[in-house]
Amino acid sequence: MSESHNANDTRWSRLPGILLRAGAVLILLGTAFGAFVVFEAASKTGLANVSANVAARAADPAQRRALLSHARRSLDESWAQPTRWHAGAAESRSWILALGAGGAGHDATLIELSREAAAHGVSIAPIQPTAWARLAVFGAAGRPSSICDVPTCLERSWRAAPMAELDTACARIRLANRLTPIRADDPRVAWFVGNMFDPRTTANCLDFLPAPDLMRLLLERARNERRARLHILRE
Repeated sequence: MSESHNANDTRWSRLPGILLRAGAVLILLGTAFGAFVVFEAASKTGLANVSANVAARAADPAQRRALLSHARRSLDESWAQPTRWHAGAAESRSWILALGAGGAGHDATLIELSREAAAHGVSIAPIQPTAWARLAVFGAAGRPSSICDVPTCLERSWRAAPMAELDTACARIRLANRLTPIRADDPRVAWFVGNMFDPRTTANCLDFLPAPDLMRLLLERARNERRARLHILRE
């Protein structure tokens, strides 16, 4: 009898350790699965962005449509459903839809879907300068978002990232100037010039400035670039 009790006691004494090990295994499996889901989302978003980048520069309309369709499917058909919870994926989908809308004669359905994806992206993570800028552009075109008016969308875009890639930087500063004329000493102009786009691109995007002010900004930037190169050479 005592031996039976001892065996039972031994089994019960081992139970906490077994439960702890099982819990640790479950945690490891959950962590691994979570990492796999994130990897899938990032991978599909990256592939979609590559296809969209090529599509944006494609001269052939049929090739452009095919590339955008491939980019959209890579997001929509992913088992991880990244556009539901991944801000970058939502922004990528918004961009792809906007590109498709532009290539389809400003298709109203695609524009609406793009706007919804952009709004969803910033609801997941507000640090989305391109999504905020796109919402501002849509609003200025008569398709406002329920989450911000045009000036607020623009302000949030700059708050998210004072410097941005060319399309976003150019679109938002030109739209802001349409709303309220921008002077050469505006911080937003300094941020744009600080992006170090080539001089022709900078001049084209800032052509609303008086010619003397624009020339001064370009010369100042050229001098700063020379100083930076000399500093690097001296080191």
